Amino acid sequence: MLVVRAIAAALIVAASAGVARGEGWRVVFEDRFTGTALDTKKWATRYIYDGESKDYLNDELERYRDNDNHEVAGNKLSLIARKLSNGKPGSAYESGMIRSRQTFYYGYFEAKVHLTNANGTWPAFWLNSDYDRDGGLRWPPEIDAFEYVINGTNETPDMIHSSVVVDKAGTQGGGWVYRDPAFNERWTYYRAAAPLNKDWVVVAVLWKPDSVTQYVNGKKIYTRSYKWVYSDGSEAAPAHILLNLAIGGHWAGANGVEDAKFPQQLQVQYVRVCQFTPAADGTATCGGSEFTPPLAEARYTAPYDDLPRTKLIDAVVAPGLVARGTTAQVRYTFTTENTERPQEVCTTLVDDRGKDVFTFSAPPAAATTGWKGSASVKQTLTLPERLGPGRYRVLVSVGSRKPGSDLLAPQRQNIPLVAVEKFGTRDARLRYQVGEIQIQ
Repeated sequence: MLVVRAIAAALIVAASAGVARGEGWRVVFEDRFTGTALDTKKWATRYIYDGESKDYLNDELERYRDNDNHEVAGNKLSLIARKLSNGKPGSAYESGMIRSRQTFYYGYFEAKVHLTNANGTWPAFWLNSDYDRDGGLRWPPEIDAFEYVINGTNETPDMIHSSVVVDKAGTQGGGWVYRDPAFNERWTYYRAAAPLNKDWVVVAVLWKPDSVTQYVNGKKIYTRSYKWVYSDGSEAAPAHILLNLAIGGHWAGANGVEDAKFPQQLQVQYVRVCQFTPAADGTATCGGSEFTPPLAEARYTAPYDDLPRTKLIDAVVAPGLVARGTTAQVRYTFTTENTERPQEVCTTLVDDRGKDVFTFSAPPAAATTGWKGSASVKQTLTLPERLGPGRYRVLVSVGSRKPGSDLLAPQRQNIPLVAVEKFGTRDARLRYQVGEIQIQ
């Protein structure tokens, strides 16, 4: 009934504001966590930094792991933090986090969560900039849909933080447009009438090209002007979504961590992203959510909803059975987007222990700075005598050598290559398994 009323109300608002028939929301990403395991096609479990292996930030005490730290059951995800009996100083806890593989420019981002109840816990839901066209990572920008900290003194269970990260030069803006009376501008928190960790809470942000608005259970908390750009004013890379459960540090752990209440968990019933569309298939609500902002408030225009990426369409490895010191060929087919710096196609062999043992890299026939449409790339691999017999996986990425690196060095900056479903990923979306070679 609530959903029906919300839809009716939204339609009335839309009509009164002169909204064109059919424009509205389009669901572009959703996870309701209805299975029995985390969908790793949708989510990675580490930060994007350090080759997508970074397992903590700041001075936090947790390390993100995959030791049953992502439990999917009962139509919800639980990110579980545990105290380690053998934990080292500075990493005494293991916890869970998720990072979306899909990236976005603008939209309405909503999550239904059940928050933690122990001092020293720090769950969050936020947007961070992903790889740019050339595989670079820069920060800020960042949008924090919420940070929920309990530390026993100045951070209490009825407070929830939300903000944007603004560089020192003020390039991104950040001025206030609207603030609820219960929102503290200086410390960027909203104080609710009761503790927020007693029941499920729906937290959302509406991210438009010129502003960010936060909502808690449908209540508008603030609107800030904001531009998704780097410190030099250039357009930033699109955003990925993160939900994580951090522990400790100088903020959350100001009065220690309440170990007696562990394990702790951030529960997530769903995560949903909708983008505004003027097309006839638009709907009045975001996936049926009763908390969707009115269309008149949410409308925006943007040139695109994500950064166009080069896609790997096909790959053939031949022959599959070879001898050491002989050659094998790999043929790739891409649909392409151009890059600012020249890139190379990198083929890597990985042994049965997951170790990179051979890398071959060479520029394609047409420079990637001019890529548009489709490209075919053929590489002839001369396999070293040192490789022992066995089965090796063949992986591909596209990137540029780091300054001063050897042509065959595997360390490189990668553009975010996307692949069709038949290719499995390694290191998130940076490298794709395209076949196998059996060395005699």
